[in-house]
Amino acid sequence: MTTTLLGFLSLLVATAKPLRELGIAGAIGTVTAMVVAYLVYPAFLGRWASAREPRGGVTMPALPGGRNAVVGVAAAVVVVLGFGTFKVDTDPGLLTYFAEGAALRDGLERIDADGGSSTLDVVFRDSEGGRLDSEPVFQKMQALQAVFEADSAVGLVLGPSVLLEHARGLPLARFMSLEVLLDLASSPQLGGAGLGYVSADRDEGHYFLRMRESVEEPSRDAVTERLRVYTREAGLEPVLVGGLYDLQAQLGRLIASSLKIGIGGLMLLFLVVAVAVSRSPATTVRMWLCLAGIPLVVLGTFGHFGIAVDIITSPAANVALAMGVDSMIHLVVRVRRLSGTGVEAPWMVALGQIRAPVLGATGIICAGFGIFVLSTFPPTQRFGLAVILGTVTAATMALVVLPRLAPRAGSSAPLQRAAPGRGPEPLH
Repeated sequence: MTTTLLGFLSLLVATAKPLRELGIAGAIGTVTAMVVAYLVYPAFLGRWASAREPRGGVTMPALPGGRNAVVGVAAAVVVVLGFGTFKVDTDPGLLTYFAEGAALRDGLERIDADGGSSTLDVVFRDSEGGRLDSEPVFQKMQALQAVFEADSAVGLVLGPSVLLEHARGLPLARFMSLEVLLDLASSPQLGGAGLGYVSADRDEGHYFLRMRESVEEPSRDAVTERLRVYTREAGLEPVLVGGLYDLQAQLGRLIASSLKIGIGGLMLLFLVVAVAVSRSPATTVRMWLCLAGIPLVVLGTFGHFGIAVDIITSPAANVALAMGVDSMIHLVVRVRRLSGTGVEAPWMVALGQIRAPVLGATGIICAGFGIFVLSTFPPTQRFGLAVILGTVTAATMALVVLPRLAPRAGSSAPLQRAAPGRGPEPLH
């Protein structure tokens, strides 16, 4: 439970506020569970508890053959899946938040196809300092309008050039200058509509864009940078590019940063824990390598299959890593204690003792988070799937991989009592 608490606390250093709030809620829930387990349960469960008669020596079976083959296959799987982390999409499209076939998703897809579903504002000025109501700058704005409309990621585009072209289509408007037309469009009689497209002093303009979410693009940042390039090539200078589309891009960057900080911090913390638990450099390295495989498998699987890692899904790797280290700690501590008693095959005996509890806990966790998979909200489904995948990976690392990395796995041996005055020995 302590490691689970650390996993939720690691979210407090995340740069995204929703992740920090999840960390606080998870930490409160974990502390509450610990209080109930150690203070509330013993108060009434102790009435029915009874001591069991100790059994004789328990013989634990040796590990199956093919030890090197199992480790090799596990390493290959982790490496292959690990390459998928480079493909992780922390900036998913707006449509991925809604289930396919749902009425809301269908409506958004229709809106997105017709003119775009995410807003983006581009504020600009003339690179040469010209006024927007001058003919040369007007021609630049017309060229930029055409380039924006030709981009596959851009849907509807409204800007000063559209306003002026529409005004010029009115009777007798062609005899008026651009300055007069903008003055009329900005007048109170027309509700100051022109001021939404140009500033009062005519030195800055404003384009309203609706961006398409269904178009395959490398990232939103790449799209916004492309729009900035278009603006400069048209002879204009982008002053500000922002809006819902850009906010989603910033959220994607925060999620990626939070993943690096959270998982990296946990790995460093659990490295210290592994040193304290095993008291052996070799065992510490083995534990740390097994732990590193958990986020690689989770994030790599999502990357290879193109599953989005959004603001809701991203904490799953931290949670799974924190819960996964718990079983490894229990295994290594049990091995140390058995080594101190002189047991011939401590890894085998320890594995036999913790296998059932670890599998039981894994089943309970998977059943609990499996409820999220039944949700109709895709981000919640992805979160549950990620935690289940991480939990199963952690159990596999603890029960299958880590014991086979031990230098002397040994064969079967009876569990004996510790010699008086003799404590656990460091692992080798």
